[in-house]
Amino acid sequence: MGRHQSLHLARERPATGIEPNHPDSKAPFGPSPDLPNAQNFSEESLDRLGTVSAANAEIVRKLRLILKFRDHRAQLFGPELFADPAWDMLLELFICHLMQHRLSVSAACSGARVPMTTGLRWIKALEERGLVQRTQDRLDGRRVFVSMTEEGCATMSMLVGSQLFQAI
Repeated sequence: MGRHQSLHLARERPATGIEPNHPDSKAPFGPSPDLPNAQNFSEESLDRLGTVSAANAEIVRKLRLILKFRDHRAQLFGPELFADPAWDMLLELFICHLMQHRLSVSAACSGARVPMTTGLRWIKALEERGLVQRTQDRLDGRRVFVSMTEEGCATMSMLVGSQLFQAI
């Protein structure tokens, strides 16, 4: 299987590692639907969550637009021209942070549309920069979650607070 085919398969494979009501969570969660992928959060799912502030809902909406634009661009030009897995992961992880969801490592890789080995290398690079962290699932030792660190959240918050982002 070539690189283009594996990227295409990863793109179509839904991410299944979002945990809205996991007992390890530090934040309380409202009622949450079963959401397959951070970038597929619909406006209705934002309404049903009840834990997302209006300001965060607007940020999530804008971040989703960025991800949709990236998907559309990949459809038109091909995914191999514009691969940016670290950025895709940061966007998805920040959306999950704002919506108080947890994302598994495998879902983060799938959401970035890269093979697991490539995704793991990017997660490691993001970890080394202090932007993300991995935590073991206490209930299922086979599963590992990835989330933004305080530094990663602060950096993404500065970005979404910028005048350029506000213009979107």
